[in-house]
Amino acid sequence: MPFDHLFDLFQDDENGPLWRASFAELDEAKRHAQKLADDEGYVFFVFNCRNSSEVARLSPSPSKLRA
Repeated sequence: MPFDHLFDLFQDDENGPLWRASFAELDEAKRHAQKLADDEGYVFFVFNCRNSSEVARLSPSPSKLRA
């Protein structure tokens, strides 16, 4: 049975990585990561479970940074 979710989404902050969600598609994972980064003000990264590598890192948009 193949993996349904190939990409894991993690929050990256001073406490270390925190798993937040899994996705089948990279583009969906990246969109969700950017939304969370903008909404919550943290850096998020997408991890490829197939080859065990980070494939995207998303920071809050400049207009969304906390004061």
